[in-house]
Amino acid sequence: MKSCTVTLLPRSEAADFPEETILMDALAEMGVMVPSPCGGRGLCGKCLVRASGNLSQPSDTEDRIITGHEGHRLACQASLNGNVQVVYDESLRREARCYPPLDPSKRAGLAVDIGTTSVQVSLKISKDESIPLGDFLNPQRRYGHDVISRIAAARNKKTADDMTRRIRNAIKTSTLRALEAIGLRTDRIDRIVISGNTTMLYFFFGLDVSPLGTHPYRAECLDLSGFRPADVGMEDFACAEIESMPILSAFVGGDAVSGFSLYYSDGLKKNTFYIDLGTNGEIVVVNSRGEIRAASCAMGPALEGMNISCGMSAGDGVITHARLEGGTMVYDMMGEGDPAGLSGTALIDIVSLLLESGGITYRGTIAVPGYVLPAPSEIVTSGKGKSVRLWGRLFLTQGDLRNLQLAKGASFAASQLLLEVSECGAEKIERVIIAGALGRNLDMENFRRLGFIPEFPNAEYIITGNASLEAAALACRKDNFLKRAREIRDRMTEVPLAGSDDFRRGFIDALEFAPHA
Repeated sequence: MKSCTVTLLPRSEAADFPEETILMDALAEMGVMVPSPCGGRGLCGKCLVRASGNLSQPSDTEDRIITGHEGHRLACQASLNGNVQVVYDESLRREARCYPPLDPSKRAGLAVDIGTTSVQVSLKISKDESIPLGDFLNPQRRYGHDVISRIAAARNKKTADDMTRRIRNAIKTSTLRALEAIGLRTDRIDRIVISGNTTMLYFFFGLDVSPLGTHPYRAECLDLSGFRPADVGMEDFACAEIESMPILSAFVGGDAVSGFSLYYSDGLKKNTFYIDLGTNGEIVVVNSRGEIRAASCAMGPALEGMNISCGMSAGDGVITHARLEGGTMVYDMMGEGDPAGLSGTALIDIVSLLLESGGITYRGTIAVPGYVLPAPSEIVTSGKGKSVRLWGRLFLTQGDLRNLQLAKGASFAASQLLLEVSECGAEKIERVIIAGALGRNLDMENFRRLGFIPEFPNAEYIITGNASLEAAALACRKDNFLKRAREIRDRMTEVPLAGSDDFRRGFIDALEFAPHA
């Protein structure tokens, strides 16, 4: 396969990439994090860049967006056929204008949360102060949207090495550009703490992921420490020690352990239910005897907007919530202009409203054409079947509903099984902690109506954000937190779901909305 050169103008920075590399991925490896809230599916138009040279021909999807933007391409759709030039301006580096001033003599830690769908990086200045540095799509997504697909792809050693290289380069280059914008030298970084699910951590540290995807699904290395920055492609941070948050098992990774440790350390040591919602759902239950059990279930990226036909992550044009006002379905949106996509929180709101109005049945099917829905939504048919037209070019398809049901079914079944194994009835739970990027903006009434988790009649609900990143940041500046997280990990027992007949039956039963709405 031939090599193609991408040149950033006017700075004349250049790098070589294999033919057919997606332009967005090439730019990411060069430290240019182009926004792509639609997950690289060419729907939102936010990754429009000035590009010329030997690129692939625009698809019909791309052509509709770039019409009227001469000399521009969608970075998520265009691939390299030869040498390419991209005009690099401040619009591609928006984050540079968002950082607060910082004393360049300060020492800091770098916290990284590697999610299956997205990656977040923050700078930890002190015990109480963090600065977000970056939030970008995981560049491994070309090999699959879930960990099982990536583990399967990694059977090819060259592919596995490429996934490791991609995630390391994306983190390193984006961080270097951010630190340059802040004015902080890399030798001021004294600790780097990485969090994430087990597969993502293994990829970053260059370990063999194949045992994670084959029976008996073992993670041989649970504490990733003793690495030098140069060992993991972070040679620019030579003064830093680097380690990961502790891992429990192949399926319960550093993200679950670290996020839970934040709250367990705060004294929530009995009758607690913790769930981190994402591409994987990590669940931890502490019963009345203080026993800690954990499980992880594959939910897919529906709640992050990634396998929804009009789905988007946070960004201008994304609808974040929907509600009824005088019989009309209205929405809240980030930014201005026409809506471009749906977030996971909006998807939950819309499906809940349509269930209530009868536009969606308890089995998760769209009602018959002609059924009257809250304006302006309506049921339409096409060669692909029935869908609900929402606003403008936004639709909710039957496939979207199925993906949501798969996520909801997995979440509920795993939660119920974990409670049963823990001998902890839902009525005994006193605290429910919902973590993940989705959690911070969740409408709890709609979430509970869809039945993602059991009803906890006596519980206080605590809604938080990315607990995994927060924990990694705390570990950068609080010396005993990492040790404490390891001690908590050692007290946890995994409840395996793979091959469990009880989980399989519970999952099938939980796919319908009505029994748990």
